[in-house]
Amino acid sequence: MIVILLNVYYIIVLAWALFYLFSSFTIDLPWGGCYHEWNTGGDFAQDAYIEMLACLEAADLKSTFPVAI
Repeated sequence: MIVILLNVYYIIVLAWALFYLFSSFTIDLPWGGCYHEWNTGGDFAQDAYIEMLACLEAADLKSTFPVAI
């Protein structure tokens, strides 16, 4: 029984690897942007960055942040 479960697991891992391998040959990578039907409509990292900058400006700590806007 354990051999059957391991074989199924191995096949699933190979299927995902092949899926991502063949998906990487397309020009527009599915994971390359934030404008897909499964996304929420915004880039979380960018939204968090903007929110962090707003907090730094409110606390007057923006001058200590090394990245220019």
